[in-house]
Amino acid sequence: MIQLTYHSRARAGTGRTELEEILEVARHHNHLNGLTGFLTFDGERFFQLLEGLEADVDALFERIQGDPRHDDIRLVHRAKGPRLLPTWAMHYELYEKADPFVQETVSRAHRTGEALSAPVVRQLVLALKLQSSVAY
Repeated sequence: MIQLTYHSRARAGTGRTELEEILEVARHHNHLNGLTGFLTFDGERFFQLLEGLEADVDALFERIQGDPRHDDIRLVHRAKGPRLLPTWAMHYELYEKADPFVQETVSRAHRTGEALSAPVVRQLVLALKLQSSVAY
C-alpha cells in the first residue's frame, strides 16, 4: 500500500463543472480499482492524496500527469504505509472551509514545493477526518 500526494496548477478555464466531472470519474474509477484519497482545489491549484496498491496508484498518477486540465504537477509525498482513508473513494474538501492546518499545509506545498513528511500527511488526513462527516 502506498500514499502519493501531489499538487498541480489548473489550466485557465478550469472551474466548478470540470471539478465535478473530475470527482465523478475519480469516485467511480477509484471504487472499481480499490483506490482512495482526497482532493482540494483553491481555484488555482489542485492538491490530492491517493492511496492503494503501488501499481494501481502509479498507473493513475501517470494518467493524471497526462490530463490537460492541469500542469506544473509536483509530487510532494510518496511512501509505503497503511491505508489512511479506507472509506473515501475520493473525498473533496472545499479549500476555503478546510481546517486551518489543511489550508496551511496545502498553501505551503504550493508556495515552496517542499516534500511532505509521512507524519505531516497523517496529521493532514486526521484533520480532514475530524472535520468531515462525509465518506465517499
